[in-house]
Amino acid sequence: MTHINENTIRNTPEVHDREWEPELSPRHEWVKFFSLVGPLLIGITAFLYAGREIVSIVSGWLS
Repeated sequence: MTHINENTIRNTPEVHDREWEPELSPRHEWVKFFSLVGPLLIGITAFLYAGREIVSIVSGWLS
């Protein structure tokens, strides 16, 4: 076996080894939160704006 293969096998973590699992930083949690909430807020704002425009168009037709 070559030196590279021996080194790879020796330093490869076990699947069940908790020590090798990456921990999520608090900053990563905030980024994840805003990546979900940001588009939701934009969508709600656009929906409310479109609703207001539709109401003004329909009220113009009825007057």
